[in-house]
Amino acid sequence: MIKNFLIYIVVLVLCTNFGVKAEETIIIDDDFSAYNNGSSLSFNSNWGELQNPNALIATNGVVMNRQGLGVGAGWRGVMNVSNAISNVNIGDVIEVSFDYKMYTDSSQNQTFTDLVISPNYADSVIKFGDDGVLGIRISQSQFEDGKLKIESYAGSPSADDIVTPLSNIGIDVGVDNESDWLRISYQATMTAEAGIWSVDISVSNMTTEASYSVEDVEINNLPAYSSVLLVGFYNYASYSNNEGYEIDNLYVSVTTPPTPTEVITQIINDDFSYSDGLALNWANNWAELNNPNALIATNGVVMNRQGLGIGAGFRGVMNVSNTVSNIDIGDVIEVSFDYKMYTDSSQNQTFTDLVISPNYADSVIKFGDDGVLGIRISQSQFEDGKLKIESYAGSPSADDIVTPLSNIGIDVGVDNESDWLRISYQATMTAEAGIWSVDISVSNMTTEASYSVED
Repeated sequence: MIKNFLIYIVVLVLCTNFGVKAEETIIIDDDFSAYNNGSSLSFNSNWGELQNPNALIATNGVVMNRQGLGVGAGWRGVMNVSNAISNVNIGDVIEVSFDYKMYTDSSQNQTFTDLVISPNYADSVIKFGDDGVLGIRISQSQFEDGKLKIESYAGSPSADDIVTPLSNIGIDVGVDNESDWLRISYQATMTAEAGIWSVDISVSNMTTEASYSVEDVEINNLPAYSSVLLVGFYNYASYSNNEGYEIDNLYVSVTTPPTPTEVITQIINDDFSYSDGLALNWANNWAELNNPNALIATNGVVMNRQGLGIGAGFRGVMNVSNTVSNIDIGDVIEVSFDYKMYTDSSQNQTFTDLVISPNYADSVIKFGDDGVLGIRISQSQFEDGKLKIESYAGSPSADDIVTPLSNIGIDVGVDNESDWLRISYQATMTAEAGIWSVDISVSNMTTEASYSVED
């Protein structure tokens, strides 16, 4: 017997939040316009030197290192020591973005600067690739008339880096050695796996609006995972002649995604209070599968007890008026109903399939059919009989609920009627196309014992 069928059949956990915005905390917002021309950035408020001063020199509202012109020096850096990134939690996104202009005088290999996001500060070398340091290395590769190269981590393969011809950033080597202004963005998302960050990097040409990026680069950095972090730049080279770079409009923030808002959309709520003897397929919203008389309304429930002349086999019903639609990633479809089982032996017996189908036809639609989600409820003959709820066709016992009939109130041959059970089926749409994460539970409404499988 089934009653209270599908109260809250669909629970949609909507992560779109209907206008609820992510929370952004601004850590650094520096356009370098407040500093005196010719001053070393490391001598200004909030900034400290790495190894030696004069890594970046304030010049007309930007900071630069152009050693060939006598501005700045190599093998040193700066770090903002006053504005720290702290209290980063799982799902939070650290973003460092800045405007960048590069100068070259040949197509040779040259390392320009490291963006360093460090768990500590010392007046010493702190560079890209050091233990615990997140960030990028910006360099030039000599191949194919030179290329801009932005490395995502030390030793990264080219697939995890941005590598694009210098012509894409406005440089024509030997003719025009000054790049367009670029906007570089580095985003590191703290994942739920300890020490693992998911990194996105992009560079946008602010003149042509062309952009280049890499996304979802997995970086293992445990020291940064649980630390206060500081942002800086390190010059890992000396430059000559025209070579060098400028930086402007440094912006550092931490964005916390909004807390998911749970919105329940009720699709079906049916307590089956139909006239006694009515086949459910003749009731409003319901239709037959294959043949009528699968479930018969009786005293406020629907049942199939063929031995008593109620209902028939190899047929079903489907609610054809109230559909589950507009499911998005993270949404949860829930189907729950009260269920009572009768047996007269410990033999194998299949009782009913719950089917969540992408289509309807007056034909056989059953558990295991292509595209059908749901469960199969049956009885296994072993160990004096067991209730078995299969999660998918061919599923191993580890993915099913299998529990002795005694746990649901049946003593075979003595008391063949189960207690009322509450069965719940939840299917979550994951971000991987076609993949659902399923939880199934059955609760004895008399003893309050429950049995489940998850994920």
